[in-house]
This record gives sequence, structure tokens and C-alpha cells, in this order.
Amino acid sequence: MIMRINMILAVFALIAAGLAACSSGNGDADRNMNTNGERVTVPQTDGQGVHNAANSLDWHGTYTGVLPCADCEGISTTLTLNADETYHLISVYLGREDGEFHSRGTFSWNEAGNTVRLIDIDSGTGLYLVTENRLFYLDTDGNRITGDLAGRYILQKEHADAGIPLKGTRWELDEIMGQPVVQRGEDERTPWFILSSEENRIHGFGGCNNFSGSFALREGGRITFSQMGATKMACPDLEVDYESMVFGVFEQTDNYIQRGNMLLLNRAEMAPLAVWRAESYQ
Repeated sequence: MIMRINMILAVFALIAAGLAACSSGNGDADRNMNTNGERVTVPQTDGQGVHNAANSLDWHGTYTGVLPCADCEGISTTLTLNADETYHLISVYLGREDGEFHSRGTFSWNEAGNTVRLIDIDSGTGLYLVTENRLFYLDTDGNRITGDLAGRYILQKEHADAGIPLKGTRWELDEIMGQPVVQRGEDERTPWFILSSEENRIHGFGGCNNFSGSFALREGGRITFSQMGATKMACPDLEVDYESMVFGVFEQTDNYIQRGNMLLLNRAEMAPLAVWRAESYQ
């Protein structure tokens, strides 16, 4: 009897050992099965399958902004990153004569795949942190700029696919001097303007009077307005004199940024003077 029990125990021991071996050998396969017994794909963890800006974001395109400048009004910057890892950088030193510079070359990614370095750059660090629709200008050590001007070291991506042209679009005032536009009276209308390709003319409505004038576009997102004139209608009952502010914006503006259906008119690296929304276009 004892011998028979020992034989049974030996058989169970062999079966248990075999099951353990099978479990160990099929461990990787089991981890690729879900609770329904269906095979699933397991992400690689060797670094080749890690998602980063270089392989996950739609990073190629044109980015614009006005970077701070120690001895000028600001650096109007237009940086185009191409899919073949070439770049075109336009730097315009606002307030200077002959202050426009172009740089072309290649760029490289860091090991983390989140920062590009412009090769053979003429000035600056050439380092930019790549995020969704934005580039952050970095210092020589590859760190984000801190301090009061930190928010100025950002380039925003242009969205040409929005299909909204700068010229021929009716731009209506959405915000001015940091304040949203609120119309209260029945006779009040929102200021608007249209840039015409014909002889670079501008015409629009300031909130009380119609106006017209000329504009000039230059590379690097620069724009200026001149020879502005308006009708002389008196509008004493307006609760908010947007018209005077609008004309002041045209006098001060020296650069613009278009973000989809929004147009920002700026001076140097300061906050936008006015924000306009596209309402219709030809």
C-alpha cells in the first residue's frame, strides 16, 4: 500500500513539473492574450516604440512670433521646419534699418526626440522645444526661458490649412487692448476691415465712420498701415469709443500673426494690440 501511494505521489510530482515548465515557456505568449483568449499587440519597451514629438506630432510647418530683443523693439521670427529636416529662418530686428536676416540649413533632434537644434545658425542658440503647435525658444543649456518675458519666447504654428486668406477676408474686431468687444446699443456695429490685393488698399468701419488707407506687407510677418482717412460722422451716444482705439491700433502696428480664423495685430514683442476674427472671405 505504501509503495502504491509513493508511486501516485511521484506521478503527481512529474505532472506538476511539466505544467510549471509549460507555464514558464508560454509566459510571453500568455501576456499577448487578453481575457477572451484573443491575441493582442504589446508595445515595445526598448525605446524604438516610444512616442515623442519627432515621431508623434505633426511638427513640420511654419512657426511665427516676436522674440524679445536686448537692443531693438523685438525680433519678428518666422521659422519653417521641413519634413526632410531642413529649415528656413527669417529674423527681422524691428526698428532697425537693414535688420532682416535669412538662414537656411539642416536641423537635428536630441535623443529624447523633443528638441531640435538648427545647424550653422548665425545667431541665437538655435534650440527649440517642440510641442503641439508651438516651439519654445531655449537657452544655451537647452532649458526653457524663465522670468517675466518667458511667455514671449514662443513661436506659434501657422495653420495654412484653415484656408482663410489674409487678403479679401472681412476681419471683425474681437478683442482690443486686452478687452473683449461688447456691443450694447442697437446702432452700434462691430468694427471691421478688409485688405484688398488691388494696390494694397484697406477699407472698413471703425464703429462710427467708414475708413480707408494703404498697407504694406513684408517678410517676417511685418505689416504697416498708412494714409488712413475716415468720414466725419459724429456718434456721441456710443457707450464705448472703439473707433479711436482702432485707429490707434493701425498707427502702432508693425507685425501680425494669423492663427486659423484669428488675426493678431501687434507692436514689437508686446501683447496683441487687437485680435480680429474672420467672418467671411472671398
